[in-house]
Amino acid sequence: METLYWILEYGKVLFGYMFFMFLWPSVVFSRHLRCKDKVYRFSFCVLVQVVIANSVVLVLGLLHILNRWVVFGVFHSVFWICVVKKMNIQYQSGSFRETLSSIYRFVMGTSGIKTFLYRGIKNYNTWFKNLFFKFWNIIRLHLMEYTVLLIIVIYGMIYFSWGQVQSYGYFFSDMYVHHQWIYGLQDGKIFVNGIYPEAMHCVVYCMNALFGIRVYSCLQLMGGVHIAVYLISAYCLMREIFQWKYTPLFALTAFLTLDTTVNLNFLFSMARLQSMLPQEFGMYTQFLCALFLIRYLKGTIHKDEHRKKVYKYNWDNNLFLFMIALADSIAVHFYITIMAFFLCIPFALFFIKRIFTKERFVPLVVSVICGVLVAVLPMGGALLSGIEFQGSIGWALGVMGIDTSKTSTDQAEKLDNNEKQVEKSESSRDREPENSSGQTGKKTDYIKLLQKVEKKLLVLWRGCVESYGNERAKIMVACMGITIVLLLIYHTGMIIWKILLKHSVKEWCFQLYMPLILASVILMAVEKASSLGLPQLIDSARLYSIEHMLLLIVMVMPADMLFTLFCTFCAESILHVLSVGVTVGICCVTIGLGNYHGLLIQCLTRYNAAVMVTNSIIDNFPKNKYTIVSPVDELYQVIEYGRHEELLTFVQEIQKEDYTLPTEYVFLFIEKKPIQYAQLHFADGPSWLGSSKYTDAFPQFRVHPDVPAGEISKEAAKKDVLQFALLSHSYTNLESRTILESKAYLWCQNFSKVHPFEMNVYYEDENFVCYYFKQNPFALYDLAIEDWDRMDGVQW
Repeated sequence: METLYWILEYGKVLFGYMFFMFLWPSVVFSRHLRCKDKVYRFSFCVLVQVVIANSVVLVLGLLHILNRWVVFGVFHSVFWICVVKKMNIQYQSGSFRETLSSIYRFVMGTSGIKTFLYRGIKNYNTWFKNLFFKFWNIIRLHLMEYTVLLIIVIYGMIYFSWGQVQSYGYFFSDMYVHHQWIYGLQDGKIFVNGIYPEAMHCVVYCMNALFGIRVYSCLQLMGGVHIAVYLISAYCLMREIFQWKYTPLFALTAFLTLDTTVNLNFLFSMARLQSMLPQEFGMYTQFLCALFLIRYLKGTIHKDEHRKKVYKYNWDNNLFLFMIALADSIAVHFYITIMAFFLCIPFALFFIKRIFTKERFVPLVVSVICGVLVAVLPMGGALLSGIEFQGSIGWALGVMGIDTSKTSTDQAEKLDNNEKQVEKSESSRDREPENSSGQTGKKTDYIKLLQKVEKKLLVLWRGCVESYGNERAKIMVACMGITIVLLLIYHTGMIIWKILLKHSVKEWCFQLYMPLILASVILMAVEKASSLGLPQLIDSARLYSIEHMLLLIVMVMPADMLFTLFCTFCAESILHVLSVGVTVGICCVTIGLGNYHGLLIQCLTRYNAAVMVTNSIIDNFPKNKYTIVSPVDELYQVIEYGRHEELLTFVQEIQKEDYTLPTEYVFLFIEKKPIQYAQLHFADGPSWLGSSKYTDAFPQFRVHPDVPAGEISKEAAKKDVLQFALLSHSYTNLESRTILESKAYLWCQNFSKVHPFEMNVYYEDENFVCYYFKQNPFALYDLAIEDWDRMDGVQW
């Protein structure tokens, strides 16, 4: 039943996501999307809708009119107005008018049921056939390719959603903070904890407002849905770079099957993709930034066909989506903007001549400025209204080294001293009499430059080994080297072909390989920036997943060149079958060599029973008529529907006088085996989804359902409540949690003795029990029971 419940919740989230992110923009902007290619349509929907949600919610908040019904009215009214307009167009065309006329005749009794059903079925069949053939014409030329892509995407969604099947709590502590910010939007307040990129929160809030989907379910399950956008966006970028259309499938297959056990940070970075966190939500935008920048710069200059006149400025739809992708990255998370910058820079360098032309330079600069303004203006409005920046901004600046000037200075002095020592040793070892031309000095400078380059390359090599292991790092570097060699051979051959045989050369064939190779090296350098003596712009653990994707793209470049070569003398249908075989072969080789990945890591904060009982209470009891007494985790799940009382507060107050809870129902969550809070453990699943090798590499982490826990006892109930500087440590410390749970359990037993017919068991298993009682709201029970700590007759 629990699994069925989460499957239904997953279906709700999937429906809401598809409607809001794809159906709504497809209908509202149908005229603009008409005659556009599939990549443009997909990118437009996933980019523009985020900007719309962010802008609408934040502007309504600045105007102090943000509430669920206003958001509901704005989005639904726009959608249904567009639907009615389309129906009116169809009515004028005659087919829809005929259908309405048939319904009218049937209602008025001038047409029989058989005639009405016959016409209805006939019209339905015609509509279905037209829709089917329209869809078939889109995919028939790419049927095998799209089928494999669909299988890969579905597998990725299952893999990154599997943890929710086993652990129903939030996977990372950050998610509680983001839930709090979304609740602030529900309460009509934007930036409740300070100014912070809030586009992801606005999307979740809109789904809650439009469809009533619980925020908890969205944050818990939407990561497994949204991963499809991440994979398809990477696929779209690779289709622009590669010549053979199946090559992106090779990279995606490797990304979803190859293990990452060498580095724990790498494992955490991949695990974050399963959660609904701002950075992971917006990771796809960097791929689309690079994609539409490439498309814009590759495109031809717009001309007036009649006058043969070149337009002064070159504006097009690709530039528009580049601007929106940039705005999305800023509105979701600043780290993504930095990543997108480093991903786009190599392509900009490659097209440098095209950028600095009067037709393209001004539009590109204007689009960047507009993209920044679209994302930043709501934040600027909040800043002017008196809201300060959120504390995470200061943390991010600290990560970048802005507030660590002393440390940076010390590191710089240390590096300078090391360089001086190297220079001194080199000059003493290689000192030669100087001549008038200064040749010795030039030689020394050249040697020092080579030594510096060698040091930096060694740092990057060590970083690659740290992330992938020695053998796999060698393979990746070898693939990179093979690609570069093949490119040199190809371009040399093309030059000879053009000069001697006077044949034309395909302009863009393999031209985008080197920028992507450079981008992968740059991102690796950003990840190892501190080791290179550079400012650490991004926390290194946040870069592993994108770095992993780029390196795998580089690894499949030789395969792309080979398949492109085979196209000249081999039937394409044979290459299609061979490509599918290579995709399957990657999976087989990965598994056969023992490199198949394991299931992802999770952060366990409570028992599944606590989550399910909370959902049951929300579904079965009147809103705001109950109080749940438990640790803080239930607060975020129940905050929209009922009242929550901290377990720590409860234990402290029951020892005083005149303590009451002001609701008709009171539920007490007691862990008979207090959980080791925020423990890391691996999910367990079928062998086709992942191997168990991660548990061998990291034996300190348990595997589901093995959950380290304490046990309530008479001895623990006698102890005093432990005091901590941070109240959260009262739950994260196992001894403290055991004391609190033991005292609460003892209180429940004593309350049942004082009021023998009131205390009831709502749910109980070997680890967890939920008690509840009903009281008169106008004559509340005094919960501060006299001599409440008596233990006679209590079953522990």
